[in-house]
Amino acid sequence: MTPRVTRDSREGNFVAQFDDLSLALKHTVEQVLTTSFNDASPGSAVYRCAVRKAPFAAPASVIVKRVGGEGEPYNADADDGPAAGLFNEWAGLQFLDQLAGDRSPAARFYGGDRIAGLVVLEDLGADAHLDRILLGNDPSAAEEALIGLATTLGRMQALTVGKSEQYHHLRASLGPVNPDLASYASYDWLSGPSGKFLSRHFASWLGRSAATHP
Repeated sequence: MTPRVTRDSREGNFVAQFDDLSLALKHTVEQVLTTSFNDASPGSAVYRCAVRKAPFAAPASVIVKRVGGEGEPYNADADDGPAAGLFNEWAGLQFLDQLAGDRSPAARFYGGDRIAGLVVLEDLGADAHLDRILLGNDPSAAEEALIGLATTLGRMQALTVGKSEQYHHLRASLGPVNPDLASYASYDWLSGPSGKFLSRHFASWLGRSAATHP
């Protein structure tokens, strides 16, 4: 005789299967997720994830960044808020990646999902952050870090000069651009008081650096 299958028994089997799936998924997540960066910027979550299966020469880990959350909802079609910041970062890193590949002066861009609000980036390791070096007690390390920053910015400028239309086309393909940032993106602000202040002090620092590093 075939056992009678009731609605209650079917629901019980479904719940049991769901629980098994949840445990399996939890185990997978624990294997993949290796680090959660709790000091990430407000409204975002950043994780270091191990790469379990991938083609030859794939990295051992990647960085996954997701924006939006409680108190700051994510809307991929908004021209401000978490989406705008994410798309600026996405476009900038993908732009540099297209220009320089594995010689990019920034973390490589592996992919993203504009609807989910996340990007997958190169894992640059666990070196000390620039702000912590500058606020630390080692003047030599701070000076070396600043020289490295200036060198990287110089490479970035050399790579991107004359290619602004390529970047803006990429950025516009991701989502709306905040019109209030248009003048900042065009560097018009450099001709104002803030730009002159930065130029004067940066030139002074370069002079001191050149004197100590002939």
